[in-house]
Amino acid sequence: MKYFTQSKRFHALMPLFALMLLVTSCNKELEQFPDTVVTPPTGETLDKVLESTASDSLYYRLIVRGGQLGLINSNANLYTMFVPDNMG
Repeated sequence: MKYFTQSKRFHALMPLFALMLLVTSCNKELEQFPDTVVTPPTGETLDKVLESTASDSLYYRLIVRGGQLGLINSNANLYTMFVPDNMG
């Protein structure tokens, strides 16, 4: 009877040992990702686009009056703006 309970316990723990062996046997290296190269944007800055568009003149004057022209003039800061035209 003692042998039967030990054998039963061994058979119950066998799948757990097999799972531990399977999980620990994978010696994979972590995946290495290449460094991304950031290319600076080309083209006009936001202040030049606002200045050249006649239908956005009110928004451009608001930017100039608020002293924020230097903020959107830089190529280092990348901004996306939704600018309504003078009619909207």
